[in-house]
Amino acid sequence: MLGVSIVVVSCGEAAEEDSAVMSDANQVVPLVDSGLGPDAMQTLDGAISDAMISDAMIGDGSVDVGADAAAPDAAAPFTPDAAPPDAAAPSDAAAPFTPDAAQPDAAPPPDAAPPQVPDAAVALVTYAPVQALFASKCDPCHTTNGEGQHNMGAADIGQAYADSQLPAYSLVGTKGAAALLRIQNGSMPFGAGCSGDPVFDAGNANCLSQDEQDVLQAWIDDGQQAP
Repeated sequence: MLGVSIVVVSCGEAAEEDSAVMSDANQVVPLVDSGLGPDAMQTLDGAISDAMISDAMIGDGSVDVGADAAAPDAAAPFTPDAAPPDAAAPSDAAAPFTPDAAQPDAAPPPDAAPPQVPDAAVALVTYAPVQALFASKCDPCHTTNGEGQHNMGAADIGQAYADSQLPAYSLVGTKGAAALLRIQNGSMPFGAGCSGDPVFDAGNANCLSQDEQDVLQAWIDDGQQAP
């Protein structure tokens, strides 16, 4: 291997010879023409650069080529295989939701109204009181004579109810529903001189009172229940 000598001079000597060395191009020529190959020249350049970077100044002002400068603090090597420590959970993090856990019952608001309790079932009006009205106000036409093809006031309450469910002539519905219409327009009871207005007819015992009309209306409203 080719040996290369590096001459180190003091600062004073370098100052005296600086202009001569830098101005004389022939000072460089012997290095170029010295027969060194490219690899040797590259090695020389590297050695000079390393010496310039790592040299430390000594007490007399000269450069100590062999002294290595202290290496800067090196960062800790990255180890990708090492698992990073778990990040600490923030102090105000909400507790995780657990769907399987039973949730506490929400308390009702203080001003919540108490639950409504339905009233006891009101008894529906059956045909029994209606049949009694027809037997009293429509006799004998609709008890035994069968006027208008029915006897809604017959003594046989089952037969009387069946007649009340026959189709009517005066409206779309049953004869029982049509009876109220005929009473309120004054055409029934037939020939009794009623107007259909309970107040006006109050002195006529052949006409239906307001309470009697209300019974017939309730029976219709309740779905014309059987006796």
